[in-house]
Amino acid sequence: MQAPSNSMTIKSHLLNASAKGAGPRKSRQRLGVRLSSAALIFVRGFQNTAALQDAGAMADAPSRFAAPRINPTVLSKHVKSAISCSSQSRVVFWIIALVVGLSAVPAAHGHADLLALIDGVSKRIEAAPKKAALYLLRGELYRAHADWKLAETDYDRAAQLDPRFAEVELARGKLLFESGRNAEARAKLDQYLAGHADDVDGLITRAQLLAKLGERRAAAADFTRAIAHTASPRPDYFLERAKLQADEGEFAAALSGLDEGLNRLGPLVALQLYAIDLECARQQFDAALSRLETISARSERKEKWLARQGEILVLAKRREEAQASFAAALAAIESLPARLRAAPAMLELQKGVNEAFSVLQK
Repeated sequence: MQAPSNSMTIKSHLLNASAKGAGPRKSRQRLGVRLSSAALIFVRGFQNTAALQDAGAMADAPSRFAAPRINPTVLSKHVKSAISCSSQSRVVFWIIALVVGLSAVPAAHGHADLLALIDGVSKRIEAAPKKAALYLLRGELYRAHADWKLAETDYDRAAQLDPRFAEVELARGKLLFESGRNAEARAKLDQYLAGHADDVDGLITRAQLLAKLGERRAAAADFTRAIAHTASPRPDYFLERAKLQADEGEFAAALSGLDEGLNRLGPLVALQLYAIDLECARQQFDAALSRLETISARSERKEKWLARQGEILVLAKRREEAQASFAAALAAIESLPARLRAAPAMLELQKGVNEAFSVLQK
């Protein structure tokens, strides 16, 4: 069996519709990911408490995976519990504010704000040139801005000032990964995790690197260890582990891992949808339909799920039932207010359902 693809007609329409205009957003996400990671490493450098280790699970190095989001409320709580309201802590909250704002502003403005923040930390370094944490913070901001050489220089200075500052080595590993120096990144992350085997941020970063290198089983193992050592794992940890396992043909393990995520995090649609794709890939169509029903039952609007039901029934060679599902989907679309029917995504869905319905009627 092959891992599921998005080749079906209706799904392709939906994917194409959602992809339009994604370029600038991806640029903002990449910047936001690096910046949130920078904030977390800096905070953990101040006081490596259990709360901050849990907070570290919220930020990953950028990779082929969906860009993670940071929860500013939770992170703020961890920061407040770990450090006092010193000048350094205010810098942390500037970062948090910028992370939140980056998702809503054009990429150019986000980079400008980041440069202003770098300038602010530089002034603090002038006033306190012996504080290793400030050099680490500026290095992390340079990393977020992809200024690799400047970041490395600041990491070196932070390590000189405090040779026991372990977070500097994790930051180096992230920089090497993000700048494409994969072999060096692997060695650095292995070295860091040898002394911090349960560090969630380090495990997730290495998992992403291993996935990029094609070492899917090892990557999945790192995701599993990270999930086991955080009280609040992110949904994409479960999703990306399942994708790695599916690529290895381990469909049962992938589904078990997704169900683990659903049990821990609740009925998340993204996890259930990928589980449906896996059930279809295994030709377990009744199981796929059962999972789809759990999503539909919680949704006020049914048109999208009726269309997906029709797709699954087509795969199961249940032609008449598929026709009925597509007809119900079209009726649900027609019942919507005009402004919703005119939305680009809805027009794409309607087009795909009409095409599938027409094929079945021939």
